[in-house]
Formats: sequence, C-alpha cells, structure tokens
Amino acid sequence: MDETGSPMVEEGLLIGLAIMIFIAILAIISDLLKWINDLYQQISNNPSLLFSLPFQIVLETNTTLDDYINSWTKLPIKAIEWLKEIFTIIVYMAGIIGGIMIVWGAIEWATGYDDSRGKKNIIRGAVLMLIALAPTFIVY
Repeated sequence: MDETGSPMVEEGLLIGLAIMIFIAILAIISDLLKWINDLYQQISNNPSLLFSLPFQIVLETNTTLDDYINSWTKLPIKAIEWLKEIFTIIVYMAGIIGGIMIVWGAIEWATGYDDSRGKKNIIRGAVLMLIALAPTFIVY
C-alpha cells in the first residue's frame, strides 16, 4: 500500500469544506444586508446624515464659518470610524482564511497528498485564527 488516503475521505472533506465556505459566504452577505438596512433606517429617520461629512457644504442658507470649521473638527472621528470598519473587515478575512487553511491542510494531511505542507497549512491557519481572535483578548 502506498499509505495514501481513500478518495472517499478526500471527497467527504472537500464537500465539508464547500459547505463551510457556503455558510461563511451566507453569513457575510447576511451581515452586509443587515448593515445596509440599518444604514437605510438611520438615513430615512435623519436625511441630514447624507450631508454630515466634514468636507461637504451643508445645503442651508444660514451656514456660518463656525459651522464649516466645526464640521472639519469631526473629520478625525470619522477617520477613526472608517479605520475601525476596515480593521473589522481584515479581522473577519483573517479568520475565514485561517479556517480555510486549517481545513485544506487537514485534507492534504489526511489524504497523504502532501503531509508536510498539510501540517504547515494547519499551523498557519491556526496562527491566522489566533491573530483574528487577538482583539477579543484585549481588556481595556
């Protein structure tokens, strides 16, 4: 025997991986739709949010120079909010990619396709998952 895994095991693991990726994509789409719905609700309740960015001039006739300067002072707060959103997306991507690497490495290792690379992929995926979970361990 050449110590390779059964094709049935490989197919089963690949089907499991496909199901996990499908569920992850559905979760991401669901979160995006929820975010768009929440944003729509906020804008429909307060239409002036569309013009709340500091670099846009508010469409009012009584806008003063103080209003314009105060809107520029809010720019760092908006930038921090955008950075938080970008960081959250990066953390989600690291978690998803880490999970895929763990499953893919397990498939490689279990089927005997490439034992050493499979083990390395499992370790790399676990490290990515740990990095993705690191912000949850920070205590303020």
